[in-house]
This record gives sequence, C-alpha cells and structure tokens, in this order.
Amino acid sequence: MASKIEIDNFFNNNYDVILKETRHWVAYCSNATTDAEDYLADSYQYLLKNKDKVGNTERDIKNYTMRFIIDSVKWYNSSTNKTNRRINNGEYILMDEITPNEDIEDDEYSLLDNEEYLYKVAAIELYNQRASKEDRIVYQVYANKEKRTVRALGAHLNIKNTQSWHKICEMKSGIKEIYEGLKNNHNK
Repeated sequence: MASKIEIDNFFNNNYDVILKETRHWVAYCSNATTDAEDYLADSYQYLLKNKDKVGNTERDIKNYTMRFIIDSVKWYNSSTNKTNRRINNGEYILMDEITPNEDIEDDEYSLLDNEEYLYKVAAIELYNQRASKEDRIVYQVYANKEKRTVRALGAHLNIKNTQSWHKICEMKSGIKEIYEGLKNNHNK
C-alpha cells in the first residue's frame, strides 16, 4: 500500500518523465480531449483515492499511474475525456441560482420564496466562514467577479479547466450541503 508521501515524492521526482510519456499518448490517440497536464492531474487524484491498491515501490506507482493515463487517453468514455468534452461544450455554467447578489424583481413574492432566499444567503455565508482561504477566493471570483463558466474561472485563476471544474463542483456541493442542512433543521 502506497502512502500519500510516497505518491507525492514519485510525482515530484518523475514529473517531467511522466509528462513526456503522457504527451506522447495524447499525440498518439485521437480520443484525447485535453492537455497532458489534465490527464496527469487526474492520475494523481486517482492514485490518492486508490492508494491502498497500489504497491509502495516506485515501479508499482509508475505502473499504476501510466496504466490510468493510457486508459484515460485511449478510452473515449473515460472520466477525464467525458469531463473535458462537457467543459469544452460549455455545459458547466454552475450555481447562478444560489448567489446572494441576485435581485428580486417581483414585489409580490411569497413568504416561501423569501424563506428559500434567506436559506441560500445563510448557506453561502456559512460556507465562506467554514471554507479554506483558497475556497473563499474561488467563491469570490465566481460570485463577485462573475467568472461563472469553467473557462472564465480557470483563466482568471490561471488553472486548468479540469481543476476549475473540480473547484466549482466542490464549492457548489459544499453550499448545497449547508443549504439542505439548514432546511432540514428548520423543518424538524
């Protein structure tokens, strides 16, 4: 079983070699939907999630990493390729309905609508109190600077589209979890 430290050391020591091999596979396969760096980032995350299945030698870690990368590049429906096709098609414009800066145009909104709105605002405030500094920055750029697409957020933060998508999904699920908790506590 590989530890996080062993996986980190492997990626730090062999990043250039693995990146070169990944670029070779991306150039070789027509199913590749993104840059080699995205496949490499996804392989790192996959290894961390499955570190109990990976041997603790450098060779085991490399074999597991390259198998994931090659399969991700070659398979049309790999998780990396699916995600990047969705990103490139602009399918991920997220969370517009949860921002607290929205204007209420109808003066005759119901009490229920007002209550829902207050829960949303409270969930966002709680999220910002509990979130790490990095997550608060992502939210501020997303909500206040209106970088609400994966591409716009990624370009503003100077990160890859896949990383931007992960950040937005984490933020959205965190706010939604708090929102549902507030509603459930109120309904009890």
